Amino acid sequence: MRSFTKYAALIAMGLSLMACAPKKPYEPIVDGPKCAGYDSDLADCRDISKTKKATGAGAATGAFTGGITAGAYGGSTGDVAASIALGGLVGSAKEKAKARSARDRLVFHCMRGRGHNVIG
Repeated sequence: MRSFTKYAALIAMGLSLMACAPKKPYEPIVDGPKCAGYDSDLADCRDISKTKKATGAGAATGAFTGGITAGAYGGSTGDVAASIALGGLVGSAKEKAKARSARDRLVFHCMRGRGHNVIG
């Protein structure tokens, strides 16, 4: 069980680092020419989308699930602790990805609301 926990923790850390890696901001796909004011509207919509943040609930849920799962399978104290940490990392990475997706949707809808022909 120890080697499984070690490899799972390494995979989770890699995934969480990938989730935290800086990414290019969402750039809407516009059908046709970009209207006047596109750049300022995009900047405004991106500012609005920054209000959508990850809450931390994903890390807590992941840690709880990891601890319960390891405890249910009779893991040692070290295995339970590693599972809690692993669950927290995975839960946090998933929540950050969801928050980013929600911010991208906010930009999409904001740009459409301002009259731009955004299709994706």
